Amino acid sequence: MMGTNDIKYFAYVRKSSESKKRQMLSIPRQKDDIRERFSDLDIEFIEEERSAFKYQNRPEFTSMLKRIERGERTGLIAWHPNRLSRNEKDAGEITYGVRHGTIEDLRFCAYTFDNSPEGIMMLQFALSQSQYESASKSPFVKSGLAKKARMGHPPYQPIIGYQSKAGRETGDKEWEPDPVRFSLVQEMWEMMLSGRNAPPQILKIATDEWRLRTPRHKSIGGKAMARSAIYRMFTDPTYTGRFEYPKGSGKWHKGAYPPIITWDEFERVQLILGRKGKPRPKKHTFAYRGPILCGECGCGVTAEQKIHIVCSACKRKFSGISKTECPGCNTDVSEMKSPTIRKYILYHCTKNKEPCSQGSINQQDLEEQISSVLQTIEIPPEFKEWVLGYLKRQNHEEFKNQGLVAKNQQRDHTTCVKRLDGLIDMRANGELTSQEFTNRKTALAREKARLEALLDGGNGRTDSWVEIAENVLSFAERARSEFENGDLETKRSIFASLGSNLSLIDNRVSIQADHLLFPLGPVARTAKTVHESLRTKKEPSTTREMGLLYDQRPSMLRARETVRTMITSLYPSFKLIEFT
Repeated sequence: MMGTNDIKYFAYVRKSSESKKRQMLSIPRQKDDIRERFSDLDIEFIEEERSAFKYQNRPEFTSMLKRIERGERTGLIAWHPNRLSRNEKDAGEITYGVRHGTIEDLRFCAYTFDNSPEGIMMLQFALSQSQYESASKSPFVKSGLAKKARMGHPPYQPIIGYQSKAGRETGDKEWEPDPVRFSLVQEMWEMMLSGRNAPPQILKIATDEWRLRTPRHKSIGGKAMARSAIYRMFTDPTYTGRFEYPKGSGKWHKGAYPPIITWDEFERVQLILGRKGKPRPKKHTFAYRGPILCGECGCGVTAEQKIHIVCSACKRKFSGISKTECPGCNTDVSEMKSPTIRKYILYHCTKNKEPCSQGSINQQDLEEQISSVLQTIEIPPEFKEWVLGYLKRQNHEEFKNQGLVAKNQQRDHTTCVKRLDGLIDMRANGELTSQEFTNRKTALAREKARLEALLDGGNGRTDSWVEIAENVLSFAERARSEFENGDLETKRSIFASLGSNLSLIDNRVSIQADHLLFPLGPVARTAKTVHESLRTKKEPSTTREMGLLYDQRPSMLRARETVRTMITSLYPSFKLIEFT
C-alpha cells in the first residue's frame, strides 16, 4: 500500500431529503469538519441529498464507487459510517472494497476505523447499526401514528381552519380552531350549503373581501387558496369531526377537535357539487360483499349504496343519486331548508344465473344478525383465563413427557442410522446380495424417515396448541364487542373468520353449523349461565376466586374439557383475527 500522502481521496458528504429539523448535520458542516480534520490530504468532495435507506438510490454514490474501482482515487472519507450506507448492499460494497484493497484507506471524523480484520468487523457492526436504525423506525412511527388517530388526533398537518396546539412536542400535537381562519371557513361552508354560490365565487369572496390566506409555514403558505384547494376542502369529510386514517383504509376515527359541519350537511354539499360541477365518481368499499352466496340460486351477493332524500317542502321521498330536485314540487335540493338525507347500503343476489325471488337486506340489519351469531360464542373473560390456566398446566406436563418421548425417538433414530451404515459395509464386503441390500435399505430408510418426522413434529407442538387456544378463546371473548365498535376492516376480518360457507336467504344470514368455532356455542352458554349464577350468589373479588368456584361445578369442568378437545383438533394450523 502506498503512503497516505500519495493517496487521493473522495470525501462523501450526504444528507437525506428530509426536513432540516431532522437532519444530523448539514453538508456545509460536514465539509468544514472534514477539511479541518484532514487538511493535509488531496480531497475531492462528492455531495448528495438522497436517502441511503434504499439500494441504488444515490447516483453520485454509485458513480463514486465506480471511479474508485477504476483507480481514479483510492481513499474514502466520510463524517460517519451512516453517511456512507444505511442498507446492506451498499455496506457490503464498502467493506468488500476495503478487504480487497480497492479502497486503500478509509477515514471518518466521528468514528475511528482501524484497517485490520477486527477493525473491518467493527465497521460492519457500525454500518449494520445504521441500517437497523433506519429499518426499525418505520413500524414504531406507524404504530405511534395509529395510536394518535385512535385518540382522535389526525396524525398529519391541520387542514385550513385548524391549527396545532402550541407548546406541544412535534409528533404529539393536537388540533384546535385557528382563531383567524376557523370562522371564515365556517362561513364558506354555510355559503356552499345555501346553494346560491359556486365554489369559485366563494373563493373569490374569501380571497378579495375577507383577505383569507393559507397559514404560513416557514418558506410556504401565506398565499390565497388555489381553486383546486377549495374543491378539496368541500369534499373533505374531516370537517365533520370524523377522519379516515390511513387514507383509503376504511378506518374512521372520531376527532377530538370541534367540527365545522355535520355529516348530513357534508352529504348535502356533495349533492350540490355533483349538480354544480362535473360528477365525481365515488369508490365504495363494502365489508360483506364476496364471501356470501345466495341461499336460493347460489349466485354471489353484491351490495349497492342508496341515498334517499325527503323533501322539506312536500315531504316526498326520492333518490339522491339520480335526482337533484324533488319530483313532487320541483324544489332543488340546494334550496330546501332542512331536507332529510338518509344513506343505506343494501345487499342482494346478483341474479346472474336464473330468476331469483330473494330481496335485499340493509347492512344495519345484516350486522345485527352477525352480532347475534357472535354472541352465541361469547365467553366471560374470567372463564377464558381459567381455561387458559388449565391448558398451560397441561402443556407443561406434556412438555415434560415429550422430552422423554423425544429422547427415546432420538435413540431409535441413532440406532437406525448405525444400521444403515452397517448395511453399506456389509454390501461392500460382499455379505449381502444386491437384492438383499436394496430390500433392507428401503425398510431402514422408511423407518429413518418416520422417526425424523416424529422428531420434527414434536418441536414446538406444545407451544403451538396453547397459542391456538389463546387465539380462539380471545376471539370468543372479544369478537362481538370488537365487531360492534370496530372499523370496516375489523368487521370484515371478524365476519370472514366465521367460515367460507356463508349464505343469505329470506333476509337471514346462514352460517354452516359445522364450522370449527361452533363447538364453542354450548360451552359459551354453560359458561355464561354458571358465571351469572355465581355472581348472583357471591361477588368474587378476583379472577382466581372465580376460577376456584368454577372448579366446583361439574358442568364447567366438562365445558373446559370440550375446549381442550376442540383445540387439539384444530392443531397444527388454525388462525383467527388477533385483537390489539
